[in-house]
Amino acid sequence: MSIYEIIVQVFLGVVLADIASGFVHWFEDTYGNPKWPIIGKWVIEPNIVHHEDPLRFTKGPFLRRNQAVFGIALVFAGLFALTDSLNVLTVTFLIAGSYANEAHRWAHLPTHAVPKAIRALQHVGLLQSAQHHWAHHRKGFNTHYCSLTNMMNPFLDGLHVFRLIEGVLEGLFRIKPRYDREAYQHPTLGRRWIAPTRRLACAAAFHARVRLNAVLTWPHRCFGLNSFA
Repeated sequence: MSIYEIIVQVFLGVVLADIASGFVHWFEDTYGNPKWPIIGKWVIEPNIVHHEDPLRFTKGPFLRRNQAVFGIALVFAGLFALTDSLNVLTVTFLIAGSYANEAHRWAHLPTHAVPKAIRALQHVGLLQSAQHHWAHHRKGFNTHYCSLTNMMNPFLDGLHVFRLIEGVLEGLFRIKPRYDREAYQHPTLGRRWIAPTRRLACAAAFHARVRLNAVLTWPHRCFGLNSFA
C-alpha cells in the first residue's frame, strides 16, 4: 500500500467517524429516552444533562466520560476482527470515533485549557472548534450533530439529511421525536417540527406506506396474510 493510499484511508476513516458521531448524537437528541434500560441512564440522561449544563461533563475523569464510546469501539473492533476487516481505514475509524467525545470536550473548554496542538487542529477544522460546535447549542440542538471535525456538518445540514430521515420515520413507521425532549423549551425548536423538508418527507413516506398497504390488501384478504399496517 502506497503512502497516498494510506493518507486517503486515514482521511476516510476520520470522515466516517465524524458522520457516525453525528448520527449517534442525532439519535440521542431526537429519540433517546432516559427511561430506556442501560443506555437511558448511561448515555441519554448524561446527554440531557449536558444540554442543561454544557460544562459539567468536561470536569469528569477521562475514562468515566468516555466509557460508553470505548465500549462501542471495542464491540466494533471485535466485529472487524472476526470479519477480517481490520485495516488502515477501519482502525482509523475506531481510533477517531473513540475520541469523538474528547473532541467534543475540547470544543467546550476555554482556549487556554486546550493543548496547542489541539488548537491548531481546531483552527484548520480537522478537530471541531468551539465556534462550530456552539451552533448546536445555539440552534436548539437541531443542527451540527457531528462532533469530531468541522467538515461534515455543513454537508449533512445543508442537505437536510436528518430532517429527511425524521420525516421518513414518521410517515412510514409512525416514529416521532420524543415529546419530552428538553429542547422543546428552546425558542427555535419549531424549525425541526415545521421544517418543510421534514413535512414533505413525512407526507411522501406516508403516501408510500398507504400505497404499499393497498397493494398488500389482496393477499391479506385471500390468504390471511398481515398487511404492512
